[in-house]
Parts: sequence; structure tokens; C-alpha cells
Amino acid sequence: AGRKDFWKLPGGMVDAKEDFCDAAVREVLEETGVHAIFECLGAIRETHKGPFGSTDLYGICVLRVDPEKHADATPKPVPQESEIAAAEWRDLAEFLSAPWYAK
Repeated sequence: AGRKDFWKLPGGMVDAKEDFCDAAVREVLEETGVHAIFECLGAIRETHKGPFGSTDLYGICVLRVDPEKHADATPKPVPQESEIAAAEWRDLAEFLSAPWYAK
């Protein structure tokens, strides 16, 4: 992102004919190596100036760590080198109070 201490949630586009829930789980696994289970949709934003001149729906999903894949400990996220510079667990209040997200 080119900004100091700028963090984003894992994410990406839903593939053709892919379920929204499956896409969220796939993106987290691809970008962090963390196996997760979809819980629910937490928020959604719509814009009519999306990629490729289309309407864009951006969803924030609530996921939890898959206990069958990460039974012993909280997994250490491993960044997908081709897309992101770093990956780590962040405190939610601290994340949301960053100048990029604070209201």
C-alpha cells in the first residue's frame, strides 16, 4: 500500500460461480496460510463504480480459525509473497483506531 503501518484485511474477488463464503475462506488461506471457517457476513458496501465498470459489493466476513487444521495453537500467518508484504494478528481496537480507518 506504500503507507507506514497500513494494514488491511485479507481479501480478493469471488471467482465465477464461486460461493461468497467459500471465496472468503479461500482468500484468507491464500494470503495468510490460515485455515478458517466462515461464520457470517459482518458488513457489506455497494458501489456502482467497481472494477470493469460494474457494480461492486465489498463484504467483511466473520471467520474463525479451523480447529481441525490448527488444533494445537493459534496459527502464525504467513504472507503470500506475490501479493502482500506482511501478515500478522492485530488487536481489533488498535486496527480500527488507525488513522486510515478512524472516523
